[in-house]
Amino acid sequence: MTKSERRDTELAGRIEAAMRIQKYIDEHLDYRITYTVLKCVTGYSKLYAMRSFREFMGKTPTQYMNELRLAKEAQDTGGEDSSPRSE
Repeated sequence: MTKSERRDTELAGRIEAAMRIQKYIDEHLDYRITYTVLKCVTGYSKLYAMRSFREFMGKTPTQYMNELRLAKEAQDTGGEDSSPRSE
């Protein structure tokens, strides 16, 4: 295997890991999701999986989950901000 082929294979692995994590989070957002679970989903080490996700998504899995949860909460409340307002 040439250096270029190894690089392409590694890139494909990182993309696949990020996509698997994203899909798992999207399908299990209402459950407790740990980095250990995401490691198992990808089949890679925890560090490799998390770096891959951040590289391709521009945020950590935790940031991604929080954004999805906040968007879901806003949608469920009709888009209104439910936090108390100070005047």
